[in-house]
Amino acid sequence: MSSAKLRRFMPLASHYLNAGRARLPQPAPSCLFSCLVHQRVWQGAIRPCILAQSSLRSASLQWHRPYCDYQCLPPRPRFIPRATMQASGGIGNPPAAKRHKIGETEAANGHTPCSGTNTCPHVTQHQHSQGTQELQVSSQQQLPEQLQQSPKQLKQQLPQQPKQQQQQKAKKQRPITPAHQLLIDIQTAAKTQDPAAGITAYNRAVADGINVDLSLYSVLLYLCSGGDEWEQSLHQQLVETTPLVESILQQAAADVAQAEAATAVAEDSAALSSNNGPPAKANGEQGSTPTAADLPSGSPGTPDATGSANTTAVDAVTTASESGQEGTKTPVATAVIVKMSPAELHQAGRSIFDQMQKQSTKPLELAYTALARMAATAGDGDAALEATIRGLTAGVTPKLRGFVPALLAYAVAGESEKAFQVAELIQEQKLDLTESEFALLLQACARGAASWQSVKALLSRMTKELTRLQPETLAAAEQYFRSDAALAAVEGNDSKGRGRGCWVLEPCTVSDTGQTSNCGGQLQALDLEDEEWDQFANGIAQLAAQRERKPKDFKLFQAWLEQHGPVQALIDGANVALYGQNWERGAFNFGQIKGVMDQLGRTHPNLHPLMMLHVGRTKGPAAECKTGKTLLASLKKRHAFYATPTGSNDDWYWMYAAVKAGPKGLLISNDEMRDHMFQLLAPRFFHKWKQRHQVKFTFDESGLHLHHPAVYTVCAQGLANGSYVFPAAQGNAWLSARL
Repeated sequence: MSSAKLRRFMPLASHYLNAGRARLPQPAPSCLFSCLVHQRVWQGAIRPCILAQSSLRSASLQWHRPYCDYQCLPPRPRFIPRATMQASGGIGNPPAAKRHKIGETEAANGHTPCSGTNTCPHVTQHQHSQGTQELQVSSQQQLPEQLQQSPKQLKQQLPQQPKQQQQQKAKKQRPITPAHQLLIDIQTAAKTQDPAAGITAYNRAVADGINVDLSLYSVLLYLCSGGDEWEQSLHQQLVETTPLVESILQQAAADVAQAEAATAVAEDSAALSSNNGPPAKANGEQGSTPTAADLPSGSPGTPDATGSANTTAVDAVTTASESGQEGTKTPVATAVIVKMSPAELHQAGRSIFDQMQKQSTKPLELAYTALARMAATAGDGDAALEATIRGLTAGVTPKLRGFVPALLAYAVAGESEKAFQVAELIQEQKLDLTESEFALLLQACARGAASWQSVKALLSRMTKELTRLQPETLAAAEQYFRSDAALAAVEGNDSKGRGRGCWVLEPCTVSDTGQTSNCGGQLQALDLEDEEWDQFANGIAQLAAQRERKPKDFKLFQAWLEQHGPVQALIDGANVALYGQNWERGAFNFGQIKGVMDQLGRTHPNLHPLMMLHVGRTKGPAAECKTGKTLLASLKKRHAFYATPTGSNDDWYWMYAAVKAGPKGLLISNDEMRDHMFQLLAPRFFHKWKQRHQVKFTFDESGLHLHHPAVYTVCAQGLANGSYVFPAAQGNAWLSARL
């Protein structure tokens, strides 16, 4: 290493001081840092060197320039505030004789030595022993309390660098333009749900001739339509819950509590009797232990995802905030919110919408949705639907939230036929109804004179697209079957002379064989229809292509599956191998995978299995043992193993393969599939498929146990005797309606 290059690294060198054999607490005072030449003696001789004095940005930092001979390079130096150094009182000056000796050595090498008060006051002495110099602190002097602080605490004491202060000061002094002030005012109004403040800021901007951004128009319309609580007044007119539904929910909660208690007792017993450690409790790849509520006995399946269609203008607010000037914070002020009547808000909203149309040829979708909400809250469902259709004509991308205002207005008004027309229009736009929309349709039927054929078609669609139902949907079903419309809608009958006891509504339960407790009917095992299998598989492939880091890898897997398929049994290898292994001596267990493969071979000899693992699992220590090597070699030979490549999410792979297996396919995994990626799948396909095709497992002292799906599907069903049953969101609690 040349001397010139060596000097460039000198400012980065540092010394650790030793008090006896103990190091000083870090960071050590800056004056104790020095430059050391190399890790070995340079050219066979110990050459003294000098640490060039650093140019500090802050006058509050103190840097000393001690001189020393060769020693190894420690970490980069840290600085101590001047106030801390002064408060410490120093660590004593070196002896005068030693200072003189150091000066002579530096002068001989062409350096200017420290002299007088410039000599480092905190170095006690320089000791030269066998070509190595050590800086030591006087053992009689104790370290000051300030030097015993952690690096994080000392960093907090450092004042801000002047250059950074200047940059931040320049940002703070940046003038706020009128357009940006308008953005701040409207954004603040949206956060505080203060439409009056937003309208005032808008009127002031129009008077000053400020150009209003298109996204701000959408936020203003969102405020005028009622904000997050736009539908509150309408929902107050609908039935949310009933005493019967409350009793069903209480029974469901009791079932869940009993199942959890039984699971806890079983886990404790397994922990006491097992020699391998405690049972696993983690989900996903960590080897989940299914609870009694998760297993298919009695009440299989999971609650349906009921994504809210009535989203707010958060996206528009975010868009508006991102368009602001960088480095300027939105001032938050406490202001009195001025209340405006709904009529005043709607009038202001329509005026803003007209002005927006003059400025832009293509308003945002949220603007038309806000216009529909204003009409719906005014009780005009036709105007709400017209606003949505205007948006479609203008070319905006249709969203479900744009149709909800008209549907809600028709449900409150009891106009069931118009409500069904909205549902058909939603289907034409290739949008899926959620459980909330089905509940509104039932409410419309209960308040209106819907035909029995229309109601039967609605219930049949609920059977296909929903599984477990939320309390609001159960209350809507009860309201319909208690209504006069239900009495008059029975095929071939009317309500004359029949009284209110035509439909009997009460809680019920379902046995493991699918028999209802009070209806005398048998629940069916309902699966996806033929055309839905391809739709579901194609949807998974599209999502994988969009979200995988390397979409080409997934296409290669599709080609491999096409060549070596069909596959009927998918094994989530990581989930099986990590079951019960989250304890001190737990490890990836290929023996558990072998146990699952062997039992599938005995119970389902005609099924072609496929075990899937991430490629990293095939290179670990567990894969190098005899069991792992033998198993992987055997599965590869039979084309029963696939390793997902690096950077890929193996969930997409086994999910796609399991769906491509069709009606006979099985997925062996305890994964509850609650991750975000599974929420992207179509709920009307995913939840029913999971309920019918996921096989869970447990290991105990007696061996492996596979828990196959129940013999029936948990969903709203019409029985052969004309009765209907509706499952609650959890537990084995149902609502039955029988003649």
